Amino acid sequence: MVVACSDHHSGAYYRGCRTDVVEFLKPAITERIEEATGRTVAIHGDVEISLFPQPQLSLHEFELDNPEWAESPHMLEAQRISITPSLGDLLQGDMVLEDIAVTGSTLNLEQRAEGSSNWTLGDDEQTNQQTQAEESNASPVDFRNLSVSESEVRYWPAETQTPLDIAISSLQLQADDEALHTQATLTFQQKEFELEAQTDPIATFLDDAQAFEGDASLSSGDSLLSSTFELPQAPAFDHFKASSELSLNNLAEWSQWLELPQVELEGLEIAAQLERQGSEWRLFDIDTAVANSQVSGELTMDTAGETPRLSGQLNSSQLDVAALRAAVPESEEERGFSLPVLPDWRGEVALY
Repeated sequence: MVVACSDHHSGAYYRGCRTDVVEFLKPAITERIEEATGRTVAIHGDVEISLFPQPQLSLHEFELDNPEWAESPHMLEAQRISITPSLGDLLQGDMVLEDIAVTGSTLNLEQRAEGSSNWTLGDDEQTNQQTQAEESNASPVDFRNLSVSESEVRYWPAETQTPLDIAISSLQLQADDEALHTQATLTFQQKEFELEAQTDPIATFLDDAQAFEGDASLSSGDSLLSSTFELPQAPAFDHFKASSELSLNNLAEWSQWLELPQVELEGLEIAAQLERQGSEWRLFDIDTAVANSQVSGELTMDTAGETPRLSGQLNSSQLDVAALRAAVPESEEERGFSLPVLPDWRGEVALY
């Protein structure tokens, strides 16, 4: 472990000063994080402290353990976490973190079939009640800027063995009392995406008594998904509403990326409302434009049983069958059309 001190006039850094603090600092930090999270914490690398131009604490080779039921042993692994407090707020008695910078991290998010997740900290109801009581008597810790680089998020949905893997080239969060601003460059299955969002503050997201709302957009090249959403019972996702618009260009490239049959279409436009109420998903006010065709209607899917049930009605005021058939090129050799493997669904969908 290293404590780095700085000379105020020359700006030079000196390492290895205050050995008594060095020996004390790492277990003190570890114990405080474990008390706050209810999880085992390890700092395998150095702990650095710089005093000028601003105080900064850096933790190297940091690990936060998962609960025993999780697939991955660690919820968070990071090569480096740097924290810079706000001196002005600190002098007024408030703990505000001006900057948090995370580099080379892996965040493993996992969920079980009964709904519990590894990002819900605390082992049981008693622990949660104790944590809430402590938080009500303590000053809140806020942050203004969070940056993440060269990192990865792995998500295991319930009852799955293979995680969804998202690489984070850069992520910037700017928080204030009114809103949370997010910008990120992400890579999923070797395709790069740009994310922008403006939402309610994090405190609203963590308060299940308030609805969490915001606007978000996800783009890749000339394609764009934009959405306005509301989570009435955040941080739970059992109920939410969203109004979305999707514009896809170069469908041949997207169909190849999705490992679907090649489709030669220039673009696809979809607008719809999405609602979730427990196990029921409802997609309504659907308005789709593709290949000189228009399709509208609504679809409902219920995932309560072993097999999802799909039902709904789709209406077409204009359907250009010739243009849709031409979107699938024919080869010189006559061969069958290969459909992708679909999940086991049951239900009825009417097309008018």
